Amino acid sequence: MDILKVLISKKKKFLVEGFLTLKGIKKKINLDISFLKRINKEDDALIFLIQGKFNRNDFEATGYPNLVKEEIFLKSKINIKKQFNLEKQ
Repeated sequence: MDILKVLISKKKKFLVEGFLTLKGIKKKINLDISFLKRINKEDDALIFLIQGKFNRNDFEATGYPNLVKEEIFLKSKINIKKQFNLEKQ
């Protein structure tokens, strides 16, 4: 996904606007991101929930119409862990 902008919608909630490319077709979509919790302070590890939806027909992904609905829902938890420190030299 190519991100255009990130908006803070509410405390601990963000809206990400960007472009998703499937089958060579690029379309604008929005994803809602919610901060869920910090795993532990030692690792600076965080958990976020990402949710969004798009119409698969917009990407010409039209196969199996009897099995797959037109609207595709995305929902995933991600863990982000700080890997290194950026320090001024």
